Amino acid sequence: MSGRGHVVGFWEQIQSVLRTAFSAFQAPSDNAQDQRQTWLLEAWRTERRLSIQLRHIAPHIPYAQYRTCLETMAQEDARHAELLHERLEVVGGITPPPLKIEDVWQDSNAGGVYRALQRLLVETRELYESYRHQVSMFDDPGWQALLRHLQQDQERHQEQIIELLMRLDAHVHETIT
Repeated sequence: MSGRGHVVGFWEQIQSVLRTAFSAFQAPSDNAQDQRQTWLLEAWRTERRLSIQLRHIAPHIPYAQYRTCLETMAQEDARHAELLHERLEVVGGITPPPLKIEDVWQDSNAGGVYRALQRLLVETRELYESYRHQVSMFDDPGWQALLRHLQQDQERHQEQIIELLMRLDAHVHETIT
């Protein structure tokens, strides 16, 4: 019996070592945690920047329904930024610094409203792809749900910007001919 007790004790030690190794393997490394925080900070900056840029562009749109659409998108992006800010504080105790004006509006006069919307479309697409990629990087179902929600909103924003760009393009052609 004492031999059997020795085997059971040894087996429990193996299980304990495996549990410890498995939990260490599942937990993000310090480097992975830093990368997540860096990514979250950049996503927060992008959402804030998009929100501010949309608010800046909206008054220059010749159609009321599209001005309203851009203002709604700006509010949604501002809310996304708030959600990311809350997560940053919880995950890493990070309070993001305020955005500088050069971080918010680059080349504000270059190309007018149409070009500004094209740049926003590119940035929205990049953010969408970033969210899509990060969903698989987070093990937490709450994080995954949030990122999927943000991804879906950015997908919808892309569609709305494309529609607006097509409408503005048609408007430009109508005014030229």
